[in-house]
Order: sequence, then C-alpha cells, then structure tokens
Amino acid sequence: MFPNPVRKVFSAILMACSLPTLALAQARPCAESANHEGFGSPFWSDGVLYRKFNEDWTQQNESNWCRVQPAEAPLRLQLFEHRGQKIFLTGVNLGNVQFLPFQNNPTIHKPDELRAMLRKAFADLSASGVNSYRFWLHIDGSRSPEFANSSADALVKGLPSGLIDDLKWMIRTAYQDYGLLINITLWSHDILAVRREHSVASRDRVLHMIEDEEGTRAYIEKALIPLVKAMDEPLPQSNKRYRDAILSWEVFNEPEGVAWFWRLYWNYQYAMTYGEYTWKRSSLSYLGSPARSEFAIDSGAQDYTPVRYKGWHFVGERQPDFNLYMYKDVTDDYPSEWDYLKRLIVDEKSLTTVEIPHEKVLRFINRVAGAIHRLDPEAKVSTGVHSMPYNTDVPMPGLGFENAPFNYYSDASLVAAGGDAKGTLDFYQVHGYPEWNDVAKDGLYNMFKYPKAHWRLDKPLVVGEHWSLVGAQNEPLAPHHYAHLYDTGYAGVWGWAYFYVREKAGTHGEALRYIDKHENQDSFRRLFQNLPPRVKTPAP
Repeated sequence: MFPNPVRKVFSAILMACSLPTLALAQARPCAESANHEGFGSPFWSDGVLYRKFNEDWTQQNESNWCRVQPAEAPLRLQLFEHRGQKIFLTGVNLGNVQFLPFQNNPTIHKPDELRAMLRKAFADLSASGVNSYRFWLHIDGSRSPEFANSSADALVKGLPSGLIDDLKWMIRTAYQDYGLLINITLWSHDILAVRREHSVASRDRVLHMIEDEEGTRAYIEKALIPLVKAMDEPLPQSNKRYRDAILSWEVFNEPEGVAWFWRLYWNYQYAMTYGEYTWKRSSLSYLGSPARSEFAIDSGAQDYTPVRYKGWHFVGERQPDFNLYMYKDVTDDYPSEWDYLKRLIVDEKSLTTVEIPHEKVLRFINRVAGAIHRLDPEAKVSTGVHSMPYNTDVPMPGLGFENAPFNYYSDASLVAAGGDAKGTLDFYQVHGYPEWNDVAKDGLYNMFKYPKAHWRLDKPLVVGEHWSLVGAQNEPLAPHHYAHLYDTGYAGVWGWAYFYVREKAGTHGEALRYIDKHENQDSFRRLFQNLPPRVKTPAP
C-alpha cells in the first residue's frame, strides 16, 4: 500500500471532522465536466463537498481538488432511508449467537436470563447513543426453521413454537423502550459447519432448502411468510407496527463462504482447496500436549496410521497432511466437539465438506428478497457480503482473487440467477475487516480508507461488520473512522460484536455453553460514546 509517512498524511485526510482547510479552502469550483460520478472521489469537509481530480489521496494541495457545485450536493445523502426518514446507522452486531427461541436455546441460560441479558444490552447501546443492531435468526438451521423429518430432502414445515413471540418481544423492547432499530439476519455460512448441534443430516436439509426449487418454496411459504406477516401486527399502545422497528431483512451473512467458486480465505472453505488428504497427528499440532492428546485425530494405531479423507483443506503455513484447521474455529471455542468430529472423520469416515454452487446461492437470495418485497413493499432487503471485491466492479490490480472484483449482488446478477424482478437488494451491506497481514491488499478494499463513491455503486452502502482494528498495521478503531464513513457517503456501520458463546466444564465434566461478553464490547461502547454529534442520528 503506502509507506508509513504517506499513510500518516492519508489518515489525516480521512479525519474529516478535523481536516485542515488551508489547502481545500483554496480549491476552485469544479468545472461542469467534473460534476459527474466517476471524475474522482467526492469528499466532505466542514460542510463543503470537494472532488478529487484523481484517486491519489496522498496529494492534498488545491491543484488536486475542486469545490463541487451545489447541484451535486445530493451525492452526500447516501444515508439509510427508513420509512421515509434518512438516518446514518450506528450500532453493533449482537454476534452469531442462537438466542431464539428462548425456550430451546443451546446455552445454559433460561428464558428470563436471556431476556435480561438482551435488555441490558439494549440499555447500554441506547445510552451510548447508537440507533441500531444486527441480529442473527436461523444462522445454521439447527434450531429454526423446523423440517418435516430428518431426511436430507426434508422440507421446511414451519417455525418453532415461541420463536415469533420471542422475536416480537425483542423488537418491541429494543424499539419502544430504548429507541433501537433491528436488522434481522436470516442465514449464515455457518450452515456448512458440522457440529454436534448441527449434524450432517441437519446441514444437508438446509442445503436442500437452498439448492432445490421446492425446498426454497417450502421455506418461503412455511417460515418466511408467517414471520414477515407477523411483523405487520401493531405494537402495543402505539400507532406503529412491528415492521416499523425493522430496518432491514438480511437474507444471508457472507454467502461467499459456502461456494468454492468464490474461493474465500478464512473459515470452513476460505483459502481451502478440495481433494483427498491425510489426517493424522502432527508435531505441528497443538493437540500434542498431554492434556489434549486424547483428542488427537488418528486411526487409533500406535504409529498414528494416517486416515485418508476427502474434502476441503486449509491452504496456509501448515503442511497438507495437517488438516486441523478445517474445524479449528469450532474446536478452539468448543473443545468438546472433538469427540463428535473424531467419530465422523476417523471411525465412520463420513464427514465430507460440501459446497453450494454460487448460482444457487444467488437464486435463493433473489427468491427470498422477492417474497419479502411482495409482503411488505416498504421493507428493505440486503445481504451481508464478505468483502468489497464481491460487491464492486472497480478494478483492484494485484488482488489475486480469481472471480473478483465483481458485483455479484447487482440487480442484474440477482435477477439473472433467480428470475424474480422484485428479488433485488435495497442497499449493499459489506463487511470491513482488514487484510490482517497484507498491507498492499488491505489498501485495495478497506472501506475505512476510501470514500463510498470510490466503489461506483448504485445503492447506499453500510459497513455491516468490522473489528476494533481497521487496518493491516493494527490501526486502532477511533471516532474519526466513523466520521470518515459518514462524511464520505456511507449509510451506516455496525461493529463486531457484543456477545460471544463460550464453553466451560460442568461439575460432572459435561460441556456447558454460555453467552459471554465479546472481547470488543467495551471498546465499542467507548467508541460510541465519543462519536462526533453529527454521526449520531437517532432512530425515527
């Protein structure tokens, strides 16, 4: 990317709330030819919109800027429009936590504990001055919706008892008591992660639901339609309805993680390649310690005879015969999963990681979005995209992704995949994690380093997830990063995350899972409390 001295200049430019105007103030009015999208990235400073003559952000003298004519001022209003009002979304992800239904929760918490936990979270967020939160509903399909039977081609038959009532409690508590709006995330790439709670059979039912026309139709008719219709009911003691508290319906969280075509690089299939591999204990394995040797993946023989297995394998620093990383994110958090996975991999040799063709994923998003728009024409629909290369056509030289950059979520792409003209997105929601150890690649698509106009998108853009570090050089998140998003045309931002699920041993050695504070929770609350006033748009 840029050398350190230039990065300092660059960071200063992004601090719009305190950007020196000595150079910008001398900028001439833009010529008529400059007043169009594509001439250069627009940038707001002290209430004035400037435009760069080029994309070289290291140059800040007046010869590289011009003042945009008043006619272009609406470019700034790329805010989120909710039921006729424009707001800049600020808030947090509650996390990939299976809260609902309360009565059938996979953690140790009773329904009243879960309600108290959520109420405190809403109170803290409201006191911090934010207006919204992102909440995950089905996630992997292990708890909802319900399927007709346990076969791989079983169809959705409905929603679990109590789920709609629990969701309504959560919505009205957050909205009426604390002024918070909700984004409801329906599904996630977690559908591929086999675990005790989400068996191979459970996974395969969800895959059938997504891939098969009849399976998708059953989900829409038996689960989605009743869910969205229930939100048309009036809120207690109010002239508003539950749907007024819903910012948006998100069809899928990071769908790129379920299709080999997209070739992502982190969990499940990210940076993985498909083939037949050896799974055996290795000197590189952290399982080599005596305390955890019982969980070693081997054939049971003293010489650790390798086990051959077909599936996805992490491509990284480890040798090809070391496949622990395939489920490392699961087993690090939940060590008890090793017994279950060991049986599938070693004893039964039945675990094969699968994928979904990306065309099927896009078709599913198209059909679900279309159904929601028919039920509620004012509803906003989106999907949570892993990173900018999958949501823009802007060239990224040196990116190295085989099928990106490309906007797979444009109207044309989604309609071509599913055939439903109403099955398009109302805004783009892209996740903004840094490319942790690659400064050059991070500089290609880090949204905290570019104005919204740089991506040449036709819809509002929300940063749906991001960490407490915002760059490959571990730059700490600060209020000026949110000011940058606001001032340069983004529609909102949600941090990751508020809650986390952990595992501990019970009194009899059993594995107990509980909801805990996420490591970023306190830092986000401090950040929210110190945001510039203009960024804190209250919920309507």
